[in-house]
Amino acid sequence: MEIEKTNKLSFEKTITELMCFSRNTFFVWKRENRPVMNLLKKYFSKEELQEFLETGKIQKQERLNELLEIEKKYNQIVKVTNGGIL
Repeated sequence: MEIEKTNKLSFEKTITELMCFSRNTFFVWKRENRPVMNLLKKYFSKEELQEFLETGKIQKQERLNELLEIEKKYNQIVKVTNGGIL
């Protein structure tokens, strides 16, 4: 139970640093169920957000973008190749 509380507080602190607002604002936005709070909680780990604060990027997201670009280029090649065959 104590570990859960510590993790939640760490996430809270990370969000307040990321959004540049106070602890009170964090709880108000959480209570108001603001979409940005749900987005951050659902799609980013505390570690990813801390990585962003420290480095200005999230390596996992950078890699995903690289893979999506490779997929896009591959699909273009397949399209051209298939267009030439048909």
